[in-house]
Amino acid sequence: MKVKKVDEDQRLIYAEVYAPNIPDSQNEFMRGETIVKMAHSFMRNMRLKNVDSNHNLEANGSYVAESFLARKDDPMFIPGSWVVAIKVLDDDEWDDVKSGKYNGLSLYGTAKG
Repeated sequence: MKVKKVDEDQRLIYAEVYAPNIPDSQNEFMRGETIVKMAHSFMRNMRLKNVDSNHNLEANGSYVAESFLARKDDPMFIPGSWVVAIKVLDDDEWDDVKSGKYNGLSLYGTAKG
């Protein structure tokens, strides 16, 4: 999902992690209630530092600083989507955000149906 907001002063990037009923890169999708469960589980299990670059599975020092579910009237995010703000601490990673090399988020994980 594309980065929709960048706060340069705080070094935060905001993007949807997953939006309901919209096919992802594997042409799969989730219903809204599944996204809620996933977002709540992520926070409950304190996975806030599970941020890497390009799915290399190596923590890059960034972390989830904010997490919320977009409301119906949200002007920026798809209603019902899980949105996070990633705090980027590493200077090189932040340079990659500013240059456009990193321009979105991609969920990585396993699921059971």
